[in-house]
Amino acid sequence: MSHNSVEISSLLKPIYSAFISLVNLIFYLWWRKETNHVRSAYYNMLLYLFKYHHPGRPIA
Repeated sequence: MSHNSVEISSLLKPIYSAFISLVNLIFYLWWRKETNHVRSAYYNMLLYLFKYHHPGRPIA
């Protein structure tokens, strides 16, 4: 049984990494397509999240 689960995880790992790279590619293309206004707003949101919700010491 444990051998079977190891087989499944070894099969899922490349699929998962391919899915992540695909999502990153889609996000990158969307990021380039968007206007600077939306991009800066999203960047500010990310900055806010990192600043106030980051585990550990705040960045700024």
